[in-house]
Amino acid sequence: DITHDMTSAAETKGKIDARWSDLEIEARRVSTPAPLKAAIANVRKVYFTDYRGMRRAILVQLMAGQPLSISGKNFVEASNPSLASLRAIPAAALSLTRGLAQEQVEGAQRAFFYAIVLMALSLGLACFTALYVILRVIRPLQRITRTVTSLSQHHLDAPIPYEHRADEIGQFARALQMFKGSA
Repeated sequence: DITHDMTSAAETKGKIDARWSDLEIEARRVSTPAPLKAAIANVRKVYFTDYRGMRRAILVQLMAGQPLSISGKNFVEASNPSLASLRAIPAAALSLTRGLAQEQVEGAQRAFFYAIVLMALSLGLACFTALYVILRVIRPLQRITRTVTSLSQHHLDAPIPYEHRADEIGQFARALQMFKGSA
């Protein structure tokens, strides 16, 4: 019966050691955050060195048929820190993940804010441009068009607006004034 328990314990130890080797590889990476490295180092000492040493000594005593130097209750109490150290690894990983997720949320919020500001600025610039075109181009062209219409109806005394402007609208108005003068 004890041989079966020893075989089962060896299988469990092998499974644990296989997973542990993955964590040891992770701990050696430069990119692994310090809190996770610290949790892994703590498990290495508390579980794999201290606890396993105590367990090995108990198994040697059992195999030799010697009385145990520790009670079951004391063994469980001595095991608790090693089990707690094992829980510290996923807790550290979750804490780091939470921090990373928070950073990403804050970055996304900043990017969203900048996008909204840029959209508002673009919209404001578009509105300003539209208003400028309406006031400086469309309205003068409408007034000049009304004047041309009245000239075509033989109202040659109608004044031509915007002759004083130095831009294309003014050039157009001066050309119409010349047309009016020749008519």
